[in-house]
Amino acid sequence: MEWMRACKQLWQNAGAGGRFLIRLGLFLLIWELIYRLLVVPYTGVDQFFIEREVQHAGWLLEKLGFPVDLSSATPGIIDRIYIIDGYGSVVVKRNCNALELMAIIPLLMWAYPASRRHRSWMVAGMLIVFLLNMVRIAALAWLQAYHPQWLDFNHTYTFNVLVAVLIMLGWLWWIKKVDAA
Repeated sequence: MEWMRACKQLWQNAGAGGRFLIRLGLFLLIWELIYRLLVVPYTGVDQFFIEREVQHAGWLLEKLGFPVDLSSATPGIIDRIYIIDGYGSVVVKRNCNALELMAIIPLLMWAYPASRRHRSWMVAGMLIVFLLNMVRIAALAWLQAYHPQWLDFNHTYTFNVLVAVLIMLGWLWWIKKVDAA
């Protein structure tokens, strides 16, 4: 029971910023446990998002005038984009489907003190992350087809930094809205 008193004391002394970080840390831990132990091994949620993002990225590339072929190494599962005129393909795997990034939005919003009305913005935030990832996948497919020497750097650094900065800017904008209300 001593540990419970220590946790209560830590919570009381943490201040608003500290309590936010404690809540966020707990939410992230719970999400990771649920995601790794239940969602990944027992559901098709990851594959659902992969297929949707590949289909939407292919649609975007076609609208931009690039003929594409969506296929897979596994029958019945779409996880690969080929640009017909180019060479090679981009395969979207579990860690690239933005599901974990989309989960960060509600975790940040639940950890920050806000009204339900303000938390309803999480749906828009998650949709924006989905759309950003769709554009990222389309851009990576284009790079693989026309400038494969740029693919690794952009996949590893450019797009990750860009998406992280955009999520942070969106969250800071949301905090400003919440605090102004």
